[in-house]
Amino acid sequence: MKKTIYGAAFLVIFVWLTYFFFGQQEIEREYVQVLNIEMLVRVMKDGRPLAGLQKRDFSLFENGQKQEINGFLEVHRRITPGETGEKAKAEKEARPGRLFLLFFWINDPAVKVGEVLNYFFNSIYREGDRVILADQRHSLEINSTAEKDARVAEFKAGLSVLSGDLLTARRRFKSDIEACLQLYITCLDAQNNTKYPPRCDPETVALQYAQLLKEYRMQNLTPNANQLEAMSRSLEAIDADKWALVFFQHDTLPLFNTEKLKLEDYHLRLGSTINSIDKVNRDLLFPVEASLLADSLRSRFIQTNTQFHLLLLDRQQTPTDVDPTSRFGVVNPFPVFSNWEKTFRQMAEATGGEIMDGNQMKEALDEVAGREDVYYVFTYAPTAGKNRERRIDIQVGRESVQVIHGRRLEMETLPQIRLTAIESVPGKVHLDLENIYMIGRGGLRS
Repeated sequence: MKKTIYGAAFLVIFVWLTYFFFGQQEIEREYVQVLNIEMLVRVMKDGRPLAGLQKRDFSLFENGQKQEINGFLEVHRRITPGETGEKAKAEKEARPGRLFLLFFWINDPAVKVGEVLNYFFNSIYREGDRVILADQRHSLEINSTAEKDARVAEFKAGLSVLSGDLLTARRRFKSDIEACLQLYITCLDAQNNTKYPPRCDPETVALQYAQLLKEYRMQNLTPNANQLEAMSRSLEAIDADKWALVFFQHDTLPLFNTEKLKLEDYHLRLGSTINSIDKVNRDLLFPVEASLLADSLRSRFIQTNTQFHLLLLDRQQTPTDVDPTSRFGVVNPFPVFSNWEKTFRQMAEATGGEIMDGNQMKEALDEVAGREDVYYVFTYAPTAGKNRERRIDIQVGRESVQVIHGRRLEMETLPQIRLTAIESVPGKVHLDLENIYMIGRGGLRS
């Protein structure tokens, strides 16, 4: 009994001395710089994200050197939660905000965009969500139910103007190239019917055609790259569940049909100029500069952890607005399969999204809303130094899988994590920290 009393007395004296010596002094705060790089990883098998992997299944290499994975989290999400009742309610309360990007790459005024938007806001949208509506030229954001109707009406009006402008531009382009060819044919006729025949240079046709295509591409086939890059950066800064629904419709453009030109060459006398025209067509359909820009944007969007679903619209779902029969028989509509479609396809594949027929748009939305996404979040401490060129390789100990990853966070200016308070609680010591970036809490994204 005495030992117990003496022990208790000693503890009281120790606590009093601790308070006397340390409680009278101002607490010295320690500042440290901590850098963890956060990686977002999807493991795809047979086109579907693979769930159930553990930290031990992954190996991470930086510039060829293996690094320890010090934080690991598996995330499951879907637009429409599969659970019902209390669990679904708890999930909504824990993470109420979501972000949706609805991107309409539409060039036909007859596409029923209004039906899609009505279905989305009636069946998928909920209070607290943020929605970005975008087309090739502009975008706007909806942050509350109160502003929804006015913003949707504004977007639909802008999209109607855009598709109308594209229709007018296609008709004007057709008239311009037929006028160019008509001048050349008039020149050929004059050679046969005048005493002093003019010189008809077929290369002039190719040069004028190339200039018309260049102008059309710049004005109507080139999306606003600055807008798309700014959109990707803004998405990256938002910590929320994010989905992009891309409604993509091929453009159709009247072009010189080089196969028909070869058949007509006996009286058009274009010769090797047909090869020049063919090259101009290829440059329009597969521009190198668009490919490079698309690769850059694809990487940025994947890094935002936005799951993409690509819904393809058939250009022939409505009567064509371009007469398929040219008065010369050599100007025909061609589908323009641009690099942007390829980019959106790669985004959907890399983020575990769907690529599907979007003509039944409401049914397609229903399907993607129930699709589960699975990805992994983990962190590692990079090697010392300010080497910004980090080559990351992530391997998974499974066969026949594809590993896709993006770097979520690497701060340009490292924050100083500050210890602001120490408090004793039963069985623990509680530390208050400032300037800390959480990647998970209790198994949930945070």
